[in-house]
Amino acid sequence: MKKIITILSLISILFSCKTIQVNQQSQKTTKTVVELGVIGKVNYKFKTDRLETTALPVYNQKIRVATNNVVFNTTTFKTYTKASNQQNQKINITYIDSAENKPSYVNLQFLDKVQLINELNAEYNDGISTYLQNAKNNIIITGISTYFNSEDLENLSQADEVYLINNKPKKYNLELIKNGRTIANIDMANGVSFTYTTASFCWKKEYGKISIVNITGANEGCGKDTYKNVSRLNKKVNLFKY
Repeated sequence: MKKIITILSLISILFSCKTIQVNQQSQKTTKTVVELGVIGKVNYKFKTDRLETTALPVYNQKIRVATNNVVFNTTTFKTYTKASNQQNQKINITYIDSAENKPSYVNLQFLDKVQLINELNAEYNDGISTYLQNAKNNIIITGISTYFNSEDLENLSQADEVYLINNKPKKYNLELIKNGRTIANIDMANGVSFTYTTASFCWKKEYGKISIVNITGANEGCGKDTYKNVSRLNKKVNLFKY
């Protein structure tokens, strides 16, 4: 009987982290606040997997973000509704499945991965790097689906370029640029995020220094001589092995 209970508990954990399709990409759902660019880890103590923010990197250099406006369907709207109720930040929105014109949300994904890695390795993020090297199972949020108010969504649809900026300590905004000038700044905290994508860190040791050289998705491995587990970089080399 105990074995059956254990098996059922494991099954519950495995299937508690729900995913839905956004832009033909599988994304995890969330009821709690999730922001682009933060570092966190999943807490399995809850009945449903809950992403807890563990670190807020400093982004002194802005990072290019890809944006896609996506029309709500029944599944994504239900997911949004649950998230907005949990976050106590419901934005007025009317969704009718049979209506021809349905409301939309925005999917944000890091576009410039090289710049993101450079920022994470920057001297002003040394504390973040030390933490990540000594803590397990941390990931970075590389994409989110968010519903903003109509004005913010309209500005996003008109922007030629969108960047994640960090002008205030522990505060992330979106800078919107059109025709070479800034047309708006959007506070990330003003949106209601309901799905997200993550990436893990690949580490490499060169000239005695350990740094992040890549970030990879859940089903991707690290390249040659790079590892997700930093402890593998500190193994002693056997000089007698040929």
